[in-house]
Amino acid sequence: MLSDVEPTDRVPSPGYRRLFRLLIPVGLAALLFGLLVWPGLANGFGKIRLSTLLSVVSANPDIAADGNYMASVWSEGYNRHEETKDWGRVYLKSADVISGWEARLPVSTAFNNDVWGREPRLAFDPSNPRVHVVWAQATGCSTVVGENPQCDWSKIQYARCDLDGPDSCPVVETVASGLNDASTPDVAVDSGGTAHVVWRTGSSPSLGYAKRVGTDSWSVGTVAGSVGRNPALVYLADRLHLVWDAGSTIQYRRDNS
Repeated sequence: MLSDVEPTDRVPSPGYRRLFRLLIPVGLAALLFGLLVWPGLANGFGKIRLSTLLSVVSANPDIAADGNYMASVWSEGYNRHEETKDWGRVYLKSADVISGWEARLPVSTAFNNDVWGREPRLAFDPSNPRVHVVWAQATGCSTVVGENPQCDWSKIQYARCDLDGPDSCPVVETVASGLNDASTPDVAVDSGGTAHVVWRTGSSPSLGYAKRVGTDSWSVGTVAGSVGRNPALVYLADRLHLVWDAGSTIQYRRDNS
């Protein structure tokens, strides 16, 4: 209940004065942290450039966060050909709440006419400061001026990248090879740290699926009855959950484990 009470000039007690002296430097430190460590977020949704300062096109970004870490991946073109300007290198850049942004890390390099990447995606490991990255990879991409590219998008690649200390990707593996026009992969990681990958392949197109069963070892198959594209995969409540574009509808499926 509100009542009419005359204001009085009250002097804070010694306990309050000690609390103020404690909170003021903490607040200033938090403000300084926001300005220095997270410059892109200090003024609302400000901008900070993650990609390289090259005269090529960067595209296909993805971002994920877990605990004290955040990471992003994207592709950068090998050249400026209209058909291939989004394809080539795959990069990773991460940040944590202590040290801020790490140096940009090449997950997959690109070479003339060989080993080009596109459409990377990532997911965090549930128990380690680590991300699992997947992308579609091609060989035989022509870079001859005036020629249309003839990329053979036949592989889905995987990298496990550690964020504890300087970022590094000590594990790089082929998930599946011999594919036809592989694209739009996605990855989810279960509670045991096992990576699961889906992707689009073929002219129909259908969806491929693979589970990592050991070092450089994958169990590869398909998602039965799944004609479509742009699959997206998450792990929740001890199950994998999959959605995809089936042409005129969006379909959902979960595993039965």
